[in-house]
Amino acid sequence: MTSRQRAARDLRVFEAREQGAGWDEVAASAGISARHARRIYASFEDDEGPLKRDPVVVVEELYLRYEDAYERLGEILEEATHDAAKVGAIRARLDVANSQVNLLQAVGAVPSNLGQLKPEIDLPWVLERIGTVFERHAVP
Repeated sequence: MTSRQRAARDLRVFEAREQGAGWDEVAASAGISARHARRIYASFEDDEGPLKRDPVVVVEELYLRYEDAYERLGEILEEATHDAAKVGAIRARLDVANSQVNLLQAVGAVPSNLGQLKPEIDLPWVLERIGTVFERHAVP
């Protein structure tokens, strides 16, 4: 799709939504996902420019773009008939996944040292074992 075709499609998405069409209908008519249609619509609504936007929204949109890219690469992986294309899709998916983790680490949603998650991972198991011991010994 050329940039001119993409711009025309995006304009159709915006206009369809403005006329009251639902997200699924808008997405189906444009051949895109409903999430992608919402992002396109939001970009038309935002005329303040990227430097004046809410940084949380910018991060969320970036994360969703990564998620969309990951899904599309998965589709390419499933549809690919050549091994080289499959390997390329796998590598690209790993790059996208790493980019998502890096983004989450940069905003503090995930610790930079993933080893710090060990207590959160182990805690449910430990609590379950403690509960078992308490039940076995009739601890109130």
